[in-house]
Amino acid sequence: MSQMKNFGGTGSMYDVLCTRARIENGIAKLGLKNGEPLSKELVVKANPDFFLVSGVRTVDLSGAHEAHQRFLSDPALAGLPALQNIRIVPDRYIYCASQQCAYSVKAMANAAYGRTLFDLSDEHLIKGYE
Repeated sequence: MSQMKNFGGTGSMYDVLCTRARIENGIAKLGLKNGEPLSKELVVKANPDFFLVSGVRTVDLSGAHEAHQRFLSDPALAGLPALQNIRIVPDRYIYCASQQCAYSVKAMANAAYGRTLFDLSDEHLIKGYE
């Protein structure tokens, strides 16, 4: 789930992260390409098992928390089982497009399949310089 309505389809980094974490990306499964808008109808058609939602930020200038609440309480989505199965992941993992993506794959897999799969306690900034 993202505020960016054109995010997450085939060809996106998010889809690569899902693939590497062995998560079936419902958006991509429907044939949506990155950059194509996702409608509520397509969300219903995908009928996801769960929603990956970025965690609440300490400073939320973009209104992400309100957007999440509007999305999750939308009557058009009321029958989806995924609404009872919200998986919260820090947005640094969902929107990752850097050398830190190995941690994103681990964090997203933990959220999808259980927190004990990968230990992230050793997470540190991977850098190519000293």
